Amino acid sequence: MELIHGCAHTFLAAYPCRGRELIYCDPPHLQSTCSSTRRYRFDYSEQDHIALLELLKGLPCQVMVSGC
Repeated sequence: MELIHGCAHTFLAAYPCRGRELIYCDPPHLQSTCSSTRRYRFDYSEQDHIALLELLKGLPCQVMVSGC
């Protein structure tokens, strides 16, 4: 297992997937779904979520996305 703390878009776009990986992705929740006033250090816009999901869908490996 390898934990990467950084920009998922940059890392995943450059990562040479071989097909045996499992990528666990825990992006910030959509702001429109959060009832709390607490915010993430780096919030994602709706367009950021769409871009991440498009990137994840194109990877030739298993992907698990965490959500609320």
